[in-house]
Amino acid sequence: MKVLIFTMKGCPWCVKLKEQLDESNITYETKDVDEYKTMYDNFVKLTKSELLPAVLVGKNALLPDKSFKTIEQAVEVIQGFLQEPDH
Repeated sequence: MKVLIFTMKGCPWCVKLKEQLDESNITYETKDVDEYKTMYDNFVKLTKSELLPAVLVGKNALLPDKSFKTIEQAVEVIQGFLQEPDH
């Protein structure tokens, strides 16, 4: 399952999430919200959230303050999705 993270330059939480995913050996792709504006704008319309770092695991959107409260919790939620068998 693919992990995609929307990030932006200067976002300390985005950096921390990427560092912790690296430490957990979780492969991910990043999309800077300024470089992928249309993709991010569509994501915001669907999720009604502009908070970062926002994560897509497969078709599951994980949002700060909704899906996770801390970066550590975000990593746990991502790991949970990655451990589920594909349907």
